[in-house]
Amino acid sequence: MKTALLVGCGSKFGLRMLKELLNNNWAIYSIAGSEILPHENLHQLIVNWGTCNQATIEKFLNGLPELDLVFFNQNSTSLSDTSFKSLSKLDALKLEKHWIQSYFISCILPYHIIQNTKLSTSTKVIWMLSSYIYFHAEIGYADYLGDKFQNYIIMKNFSQTERACFMGINPGNLDNEVNLKNILNLLEKPSPELNGKVMYVDGIEDKNFDKFTNKSI
Repeated sequence: MKTALLVGCGSKFGLRMLKELLNNNWAIYSIAGSEILPHENLHQLIVNWGTCNQATIEKFLNGLPELDLVFFNQNSTSLSDTSFKSLSKLDALKLEKHWIQSYFISCILPYHIIQNTKLSTSTKVIWMLSSYIYFHAEIGYADYLGDKFQNYIIMKNFSQTERACFMGINPGNLDNEVNLKNILNLLEKPSPELNGKVMYVDGIEDKNFDKFTNKSI
C-alpha cells in the first residue's frame, strides 16, 4: 500500500485528490483545517491554521511511515490592496502578526515537514505553485505571490539534494476532472524526469520557470 501525506487537502480540489487516492488504495495522512469523513485508510490531524506551529504537528509527524508522496496544497495570505493604505498602529500590528503566520503556513511549514519525515529517492514531494510567479498583471495579495516564488526556490534547492523527487505543479484549471487524472498520472512517472521541474497538469514542463535559473542572462 502506497502512503501519502497531504497538507491542505480538506476541501475543493485537494479533497477530490485525497478521495481519489483513497479509492486507489493509498494510505493517506492528512493535515487540514477541516475534518474529512472517516475512512479506514485515512489518518487525520485537524489544525487551526491561524495558530498552527511546529509543536502542533510534531507528534503526528513522528508517527508517519516512509512516504511515497508529500503534497503541499495549503495557502495563506494576509496582504491585499487595502493593506497599503494608512492603518492605525494597532491594525498594522494585527496585520503583521497575521502576515507572519501566513508565511509560516505557506513556506516554513513545508520545509519543517520535509526535514522531519521519512523520504526515499522514489518519494515525490510536490508543491502546488502558480503561473502568477512569473506573470502577474495585478500585484494584489503581494505575500501570496512572494510565498509561491519562495516555495519554488525552496523546491529547487531541495531538488539538488538527491533525497527525493522534488517538483512543482502549475495547476491551471483544476475544475476539470481530466486534470485530476493527469496529476495522478504524474505520480507514475520516473523521478529523474520530474525532479526540480514545474509541470503543467497535462505532463508538459512549464518552461517559463527557466528564466529564474538561466545563468546566461
